[in-house]
This record gives sequence, C-alpha cells and structure tokens, in this order.
Amino acid sequence: MEEGYTVKLVNTAEVTVYDGLKYTGDEHDARHLAHLLRPGILPTGYIHPKEDRAVRDLLRKRAQLVRCRTTQVLSIQGFDKS
Repeated sequence: MEEGYTVKLVNTAEVTVYDGLKYTGDEHDARHLAHLLRPGILPTGYIHPKEDRAVRDLLRKRAQLVRCRTTQVLSIQGFDKS
C-alpha cells in the first residue's frame, strides 16, 4: 500500500474452494483468487490505516477486559446464590 499498490485482504473463511481442483500451490491459488476478484465476488476485509490501528487494538483489548470482568462478576454472583 505504501508503494501505491492496491492490496486486498481476503477473508479465507468465506472463500469457496473448488472441489475438483487438480492442482494445489501458490500459482493455482492466485489464479483462483483472481478468478473470484474479476466479477467482484472475492470476500475481502477492511485494512485499517496504520494511524488507526493503535486505537483499534486498544478498543479490542478494552472489549476483552470488559468481557472478562463481566464473566468474573457473573461467576461471583452465582456463588452468592448458593
């Protein structure tokens, strides 16, 4: 991206692989991905700009800590009822 190239982040969990592929390897995988890219059906993700990644990472960590705290509070509340 810094060099001016268009970069696509592929969501590999949603890429359907042909069942009948005879060959495997980087060249054939690239050809398959290019085949999906041409009509616009390649499932891609969003690449955050570098300056926003630190904030995104902090928000993810905060969400993780909130989930952990909630789990702990619910666990303690479960002990109080018994």
